[in-house]
Amino acid sequence: MPASAHTSKFPIRHVAIIGTGLIGGSWALALKRHAPDVQVTACDRPSVLAVLTSRGGCDHGVADPVQAVADADLVILAPPLAFLEQILRTISPHVRRDALVTDVGSVKTGIGEVADKLLPGRFVGGHPMAGSEFAGVTHASPLLFENAAYALCPTPASTKHRRFEALVELIDTIGARALSLDARAHDLAAAHVSHVPQLLAIALTNAVGTHTRVEPMTRLLAGGGFRDMTRIASSPYGTWAGILAANTPAIRHALASVRAQLDQLEAALAADDTDALKADFDAANQTRHDVPNRRKGLLRAYPELLLHAVDRPGFLAEVFVALAQAELNVKDVELLLVREGTGGSFRLAFASDDEIGRALTALEDAGFSAERKA
Repeated sequence: MPASAHTSKFPIRHVAIIGTGLIGGSWALALKRHAPDVQVTACDRPSVLAVLTSRGGCDHGVADPVQAVADADLVILAPPLAFLEQILRTISPHVRRDALVTDVGSVKTGIGEVADKLLPGRFVGGHPMAGSEFAGVTHASPLLFENAAYALCPTPASTKHRRFEALVELIDTIGARALSLDARAHDLAAAHVSHVPQLLAIALTNAVGTHTRVEPMTRLLAGGGFRDMTRIASSPYGTWAGILAANTPAIRHALASVRAQLDQLEAALAADDTDALKADFDAANQTRHDVPNRRKGLLRAYPELLLHAVDRPGFLAEVFVALAQAELNVKDVELLLVREGTGGSFRLAFASDDEIGRALTALEDAGFSAERKA
């Protein structure tokens, strides 16, 4: 944690986390790893708290949310979305007048409107763009938020709260990158990049399942592309039920946009319009290329390099050993292309241009082929 966070003047010294499943539990574990001076009180069922406590994720565990928030500087609400408003109403009379409250739900408009009435100027909607196809505290990780975008939807009043900048600093401390945007803009964006991809993964997986009943060999032909696109189809419905209900209008809008794109592709195929198909591929390629570099608000871009990979056991281990020996920390990594038996390429991001230069030297000295990403 930055040096200021270790002093008595840092305005967040006690955090209460209500709901310690995947996201809340990861918040707790990340705080105890990266900000050990911050006291963490966790609130959940005894069985959940027992797991979190055994992993060193909190200083205190309680079952009563009112008790949890009594002395907290920051309250993080991380229950299932369906219970969020109820818990907010329960704790709001008991939150300290100078405390800040935030949540981690993936829909921001509705809860923001309620919170603005219950806790005017003391609530900041939050949504870490991180997760897993698995739920629950057993899958929580202190590294879940590393290099993830973390959306904040403050009001003009809450940005003036004495603990708002400290919240942004804590988000940075646990490895995420904060950005600020309007709640309605967030919900529509989340529908496009999170909620609809989940539904598309479900639809594609079910379509393949239906076809597999006709041709059982289909599953054996599913390669890396199919697995990558459908990994999140393993997510349980219980995780998504509240999200789909809370953000239905935005999700339907995004689905209509995807449906229009599918119709456009089908029409081009039917007409054998190769120019239209190429234009669609080129546009998608450009948009996908821009995603890692498109940064807004407080989100910062990291310089990147391309590593040419060899398809052999131990390749990545050797790469990270070389970087570790050079005392370099990889901020982000992405597999861009792979061909079985021939290799592929990885995108590696670092904190600064200076680290990019050191990384290139370290990799080249170790016999790897890499280049700065344009």
